[in-house]
Amino acid sequence: MLKDLLTPQDCAKCRFCCSFKKRSLWELYVLSTSEMENLRKKYPEVQFKYVKRNNCAGYIADMENNYKTDDEEIPCPFNKNGCILGDDKPFECAVWPFSAMSMYQ
Repeated sequence: MLKDLLTPQDCAKCRFCCSFKKRSLWELYVLSTSEMENLRKKYPEVQFKYVKRNNCAGYIADMENNYKTDDEEIPCPFNKNGCILGDDKPFECAVWPFSAMSMYQ
């Protein structure tokens, strides 16, 4: 979607959109169980944790213990000089910088 506006190389240089301060972890995309299991198989080094947000429940990348300070900004574990997910990218990531709300049951 954003490829019409930015090249993948431009995105890789910035890395801002896929990084979070500790106080902004609520913005992490919430994955369904099947999305999380698919990513866990391909990327076993990434840890996930179950969260409930209002009527939405699912899994997020567990980044909370990676912070040295509350003001530090840490990239998503799938951001390695650009997103490594390719076709596995969750919908919420694909439409960034727009925010999407999804509900899993």
